[in-house]
Amino acid sequence: TGLPFSEEELARRRRKCEACGSPLYQEAPPKRESLYHALKRLLPKGFFRLLVLDEAHEYKGGGTAQGLVAAGLMDWAGQTLLLTGTLFGGYASNLYHLLKRALPEIREKFPGESAFVVQYGLYERVYREKEETGYGYYTRRRETRSHTRERPGLSPLLLTHLLPRSVFLRLPDVAQDLPPYGEEVVLLDMDEEHEEAYRRFERALGEIARQALAQGSRRLLGALVQAGIQVPDTTWQEEVVMDALGTAYFSPLAASYRHAKERRLLEVVEEERRRGRRAIVYVQGTEKRDQLARLEALFRERGIKAALLRADRVKPEEREAWVAAQVRAGAEVLVVHPRVVQTGLDLIDFPTVVWYQPEYSVYTLRQAARRSWRIGQTRPVRVVYLAYRNTLQEAALALIAAKARSSLALEGELVEGGLTVMAQEDPTLALAKALAGATRLEFQGFTLEPEAKRRRELRLEAVRTLELKR
Repeated sequence: TGLPFSEEELARRRRKCEACGSPLYQEAPPKRESLYHALKRLLPKGFFRLLVLDEAHEYKGGGTAQGLVAAGLMDWAGQTLLLTGTLFGGYASNLYHLLKRALPEIREKFPGESAFVVQYGLYERVYREKEETGYGYYTRRRETRSHTRERPGLSPLLLTHLLPRSVFLRLPDVAQDLPPYGEEVVLLDMDEEHEEAYRRFERALGEIARQALAQGSRRLLGALVQAGIQVPDTTWQEEVVMDALGTAYFSPLAASYRHAKERRLLEVVEEERRRGRRAIVYVQGTEKRDQLARLEALFRERGIKAALLRADRVKPEEREAWVAAQVRAGAEVLVVHPRVVQTGLDLIDFPTVVWYQPEYSVYTLRQAARRSWRIGQTRPVRVVYLAYRNTLQEAALALIAAKARSSLALEGELVEGGLTVMAQEDPTLALAKALAGATRLEFQGFTLEPEAKRRRELRLEAVRTLELKR
């Protein structure tokens, strides 16, 4: 009849098969519709004359749900204003889909990503030659294979598309009374016992990485790199990396042992506390190699009240209120993964930022590093990067330094070397090569650029990469 059933009638119609007990009905819940599809269905194209997309770098993906919705809205609205604090992540492909959706000339000239990267980015072609014995005893044949991959970097030619329709604003341009912002890197030496245990583990990791690279396999590289970066900081727990290519084992040190980076972190936080300054500590290990619980215990030993912000405990829309409540409750340190707070939060109550473990995403690093340096901040902001010398932690800093320089250059922060200053490769592969001993990445420190001197900002100096013969 088309009329809704009463509860009693609905219950009578929920029948099941007498033979097998399977339901002879199917639930039909109300159909949900996204805001995007509702707008397209209810309003004509061009009804809104301006679309504003904040955090535009979040929509750079070609096939992500966010990217596809953004593309639909940009096509549906009259004009689009893209807002972002970090436009470029180091690779030309990071910009392709955003520009394709926003600029008609990009859509017409570059229907595919690869052509865009060839024109405005950097491609590397790798040849592999393999010699094999043929059917005859004296017969040999050589087989050559090649593949291409994108490398970080950007051509200045792209500026012809960006400059006529872009405005690059720095915080000092809109808030002249901002306090100074400074960054410093602290490279630490391990204690003898700690270094001895780690180097054994690192050598075993390096041997596995060498075999994997020789076979052209990248299956293990991510796990090897993460182990190499994080194990120096997890001295209290056992670490085993096992594969058909080999096994790497880290024998844990005493749980009561406080390694050099932990001691330095405590020194920094206590120094800042004496000056009446709170600190935020960024870590990578939050699950298997849980740094949050470890650091909370260390701070508790020193009488420092720490708040731990876990992604699965506090919803994104509630995090700002949660942080404010922790400050009112007397928290002196906030320990968190940088991606939890990289967008949408102002952390001006924490003028000191400590990167306890390295992050090699330019987007995450640049967004999270300046959560404290916002409009309303009245105290100088100090950012400290901690890393162990001659480890993958130092190599990771070297990579992110080069990529950050390329990203800043696109936005008008022109440092020596121009727009094509670039990192070596994608982070995982580059760090795996460093682990295997194929390359050496060194962090060269910081330098003051002329424009940075005016704002008292510290900029990253060029990174030197030495190719080592096997």
